[in-house]
Amino acid sequence: MLFRSRAGALTRWFRGWNPDLQRALRDHALQGADLIHNHGLWMWPNAYARKVSVAAGIPLVISPRGMLEAWSLGRSRLRKFVAWRLFESQNLAAARLFHATSVTEAESLRALGFRQPVAVVPNGVDLPELEMLPDRSGIEARYPALRDRRWLVFMSRLHEKKGVMELLRAWSELAGRFPDWHLILAGPDLDGFGVRLKGEIEANGLGHCVTVPGALEGSAKAAVLGGADVFVLPTFSENFGIVVAEAMAHAVPVITTHGAPWQVLETERCGWWIELGHERLVSVLEEAMQLGIDDRRAMGQRGRRVVERDFSWARIDRK
Repeated sequence: MLFRSRAGALTRWFRGWNPDLQRALRDHALQGADLIHNHGLWMWPNAYARKVSVAAGIPLVISPRGMLEAWSLGRSRLRKFVAWRLFESQNLAAARLFHATSVTEAESLRALGFRQPVAVVPNGVDLPELEMLPDRSGIEARYPALRDRRWLVFMSRLHEKKGVMELLRAWSELAGRFPDWHLILAGPDLDGFGVRLKGEIEANGLGHCVTVPGALEGSAKAAVLGGADVFVLPTFSENFGIVVAEAMAHAVPVITTHGAPWQVLETERCGWWIELGHERLVSVLEEAMQLGIDDRRAMGQRGRRVVERDFSWARIDRK
């Protein structure tokens, strides 16, 4: 069953409050559903999932999706305290099983005192055929400043959690020394952070070497990932970080932080896994951009093999 309901003002302002959704979920569950799999926390639909699972007598599985990580718990504390008292503590206590996408996320659940079984199953990634990827010409036609440049690509939500402002500050130190490189900051702006980001770009005179194309999908996304020379996600916190896996699937070397569970970048020599800090970020960006083309290509190929081995859908299905 697919249920859609237009989100009115109450739904938007009161954390997803929507009685129609609860009724639809209950009706479906009572018609013979086997379990309810709830994704995310802190919103009313998460309470609906628990209430319906109890009413229908069927198991509740919860995927926290990074919302119990320390960085996330430290944000919007008052709203989360209210949600915890109203419904979230009951939701988590009622789960028959937790699904974590990394060992780090499973450890966060245990640190909060939850003792239910935890299934650690990473997100799966589509493996593109590298020979069939769209070339750069379409993106370069749309953004001429990208022509004849090497691409340093960030792709995620434009949000403070993703470290995008830290990346921009590091780039402001390096851009003048690497005139043949161009920084692409791709992703949706869901809460106005992108406006602040663009103001910072303008204030620092970086408009000629930074492009902010917004959210990319389909062939445009494939062209940017396929055309990237280095991918960077200097995040504060990730339960998984699907864009890291996607970049690796496109055979691109990756830079990310200890805030994301990607130590494999270090152990398999397909990128850099660093402590987030200004000097370290500047240093590793400089190292990556100075690396020879063949060395970067070899790193990307090793990353592609890691994804084929550990994160392809065939592998995830078995888990």
